[in-house]
Amino acid sequence: MGIEPTFKMTDIRKQLEKKADLIRRQIIRRLMSLGEMCIGEARTNKGYEDQTGALTSSIGYVVVDHGKVIRLAGFEKPMTAAIDSTGTADDGVLEGKQLAESLANKVSTKGYALIVVAGMHYAMHVEAMGLNVIGSSELLAERQLPEMLRKLKGNISKMN
Repeated sequence: MGIEPTFKMTDIRKQLEKKADLIRRQIIRRLMSLGEMCIGEARTNKGYEDQTGALTSSIGYVVVDHGKVIRLAGFEKPMTAAIDSTGTADDGVLEGKQLAESLANKVSTKGYALIVVAGMHYAMHVEAMGLNVIGSSELLAERQLPEMLRKLKGNISKMN
């Protein structure tokens, strides 16, 4: 006469999968939020005058979940975009998305990633001149991510 379980192993597996999916969604939500914060930082505190809108429109982010692109965002034309020989805002949107997708394809299939980019080929040159393009966004992410992960860990602990 032993103890008989009133559940099946599949029940346990389903519950664990449900919690794992909840954690996954929370991680992705936080990475998307951080991506939006980075875009806002880059656009609000840009240190350059974007004459064509190309550089500003090339700024965006991609969130990757175990090698799969979950969200590609940003890459929006500014209202004041003009056209000249260095490119257009449409060029910026295209270049930014292409760079983000290219980098996302190089991310490991294990884990999560947030990639923030300024896709125009001259973005690094502008940063090298001491003008902010996405440098302040990187600093913002470095400050915010540990706090976001700490809060996530606290939420996960409460789930038990």
